[in-house]
Amino acid sequence: MKQISQEEFERYVEAIIRGDMSRTQVIKELQTEARTLNNRIHELILTNPELHRRYVEKHPYKPREK
Repeated sequence: MKQISQEEFERYVEAIIRGDMSRTQVIKELQTEARTLNNRIHELILTNPELHRRYVEKHPYKPREK
């Protein structure tokens, strides 16, 4: 993952919530993997719980059915 500040990362998450960027676009721009992005988003619960709550409301976890 590209080294970016926490504030820049939060701006990317805001863009995902607003629908300005897709998660795929953010993954490509940050040169990372989906799992890394998800982990970093869920770490927001410690630093910015409000942003994390809004993200989870917009993109809730949906387990895959087998």
